[in-house]
Amino acid sequence: MRLIAAQSINAIIDSIQAQVNSEIRNKQQLDNLSSLVSIQALQDLTARLAKIRSILNIQRYNLVFIGQVGAGKTTAICHLLNLVREVDVERTLRSGKKIKIKQTKELLSTGAGKSTICEVVIRPAKFTYVEIDPYESSELQQLIEEFGLWIWQKAHPATVKIRVEIPPDELLRAIRNIVELPETIVHGKIEDCALGFASYFTIDRYDDFKQELIQRGKLSARTETNIRPDRDLDEKLWLGEVFQFLNVAKLANFSIPKRIYLNLSDKILDFSHQRIGNIIDTRGLDLATKDRRDLACYIRESDESICVFTERFPSAPANVIQIIGKYLTPTSKDINTKIALLVMPRKGEPEKVIGADGRAVDDLEQGLALRKANIDNVFSNENINLPFGNILFYDALQGYLGDGSLDRSDESIDIELERQHVFIEIERVIVDRERQLENEVEILAQQLEQIRSGSDFSQFEHEIVIVSGQKIREFSNLNLGRNSFSADYVDMLPEHHCVLRATNNRYGQYELRDIDIYFNGRYLAESLIRQSTQTYKSDILEIISFIDTKISAGSTLAPLMQRLRSQIDENYERLAIDLGAEIEAILSDRLFAPKDYDESQFWQQTIDRWGQGSGYKGDVLSLYTQQVKSLDEIFVDSIQTAWSERMIQPILTFLGDR
Repeated sequence: MRLIAAQSINAIIDSIQAQVNSEIRNKQQLDNLSSLVSIQALQDLTARLAKIRSILNIQRYNLVFIGQVGAGKTTAICHLLNLVREVDVERTLRSGKKIKIKQTKELLSTGAGKSTICEVVIRPAKFTYVEIDPYESSELQQLIEEFGLWIWQKAHPATVKIRVEIPPDELLRAIRNIVELPETIVHGKIEDCALGFASYFTIDRYDDFKQELIQRGKLSARTETNIRPDRDLDEKLWLGEVFQFLNVAKLANFSIPKRIYLNLSDKILDFSHQRIGNIIDTRGLDLATKDRRDLACYIRESDESICVFTERFPSAPANVIQIIGKYLTPTSKDINTKIALLVMPRKGEPEKVIGADGRAVDDLEQGLALRKANIDNVFSNENINLPFGNILFYDALQGYLGDGSLDRSDESIDIELERQHVFIEIERVIVDRERQLENEVEILAQQLEQIRSGSDFSQFEHEIVIVSGQKIREFSNLNLGRNSFSADYVDMLPEHHCVLRATNNRYGQYELRDIDIYFNGRYLAESLIRQSTQTYKSDILEIISFIDTKISAGSTLAPLMQRLRSQIDENYERLAIDLGAEIEAILSDRLFAPKDYDESQFWQQTIDRWGQGSGYKGDVLSLYTQQVKSLDEIFVDSIQTAWSERMIQPILTFLGDR
């Protein structure tokens, strides 16, 4: 339960805010350094109160699951939400005897990775229905043309001088189904219907082949975006079939989905968790993916999201620590409490954890406890502040045998209890987040009282503030040295020439390969900004800490410096984020604009370079280098200007500089 009811915390914040406003008015009547600094601290306190209020008034959180491809994320979601059903399956034993078993199947497509084509949003609803955000007709045609070129290369290799990219597995399945040219298995061998279709055309008829392939896609008919079950149907059975068909683009009159919305009634989704709203299954992370725009939005920009990173038991947290660490910086606020790590052991793995005596603990709870401590140590060593209580465990298949049937021999396993335990733990994460913020409200109230009851600065305090401001002013100019933005940026472009071509054809955004040349610029800029300015920030904080060592515990300066440190951290975080966004905007709106073949010489050159002989990758990367080289100087100037205006000047203003 909440430590303080939402209505009560709002009343408390209102009361504190009223006192802050009154104190600001009182201080404005005075004309001395003490009042100037106090006003700055009180204004910072006000801003923090407003942020806390907005978070504490969130009634429902969306659970956003993030994890590596093949880690078992979708499987875990299906079992947590009981989106499973039993089906009768016939098995053949080694003896040749046939038996029937009841096998549990997930309603959402799961498998050995890359089984789900897009993000899936699960929403409780009054009635069950499914919606999609589709690929538009032009986008779908482009996908079909690229698939066709790949198939043509296989059928007529002599006509294609440069190899083209194989579409991602999940997309390849969908395109084949769109054009009705799947791979089939005949007598144990795979037969490629698309390859056979291409072989009917002579080597001089590629354009005819392409046009007929597009016609097979029936693009003009793929306009439907939602579907509902008939009244008499078993909704679970219907959902499983519809999702599978949508996921592989086998549903008539539907395009390939970019996002699928599962609106589920209580006939399917028995969901009574009052603090949890939608469940979001994001696209699986590729090993090479450092960050993604959709994930950045959930992690950093959406206060309403609890981001649940999923990992296999043996590897945790190796596959997600880089992206978690990117956002859980020492200066980030309110993010660590909205991130959880869900570790997913397989049956028997926790028991094999090595204990202090060098032997396997042979105990489930001991194994989980030791693994949790180990994971926490990894985060601590990387200076990542993930709360210990936000490391969770869930074995979705603990109650099942290898063939998918229930393990009825182990009566100690309560599948429903394990499922509910995870949600209890997630709701505890939410409560802990709120308690931390409520405790901060109490601290802010104490700081306010210290400021109200404090006396004007003594002569010594006045002098130390003035001297500190003078020292901080000396950090106005940065010595950034050699800037490597353009070189580092070009290094982030796709390495494989086929992927690079596909990226150019999409004007820099190839979603299914997690490639976004504009967001990459933001990611790189933010990283370089932190690297180049962290030492300067640390030096400034040392000056503030020096003040603390020279004043008494009851000094009026004590709470004021606490607010200043908080402001410095917040301004520093905002500087890195905002500058990264500005660099992204320059890339998107200036350097690579317009994103149109006919209107952009750059995109004409990069797209037309394909098929013009060897050296494609080198030539295209040179075009990119020329296009972004101006950013080196812009980037340095932007950092310097932002540092002076958004870091140094606010500190000086805080310390009474007029």
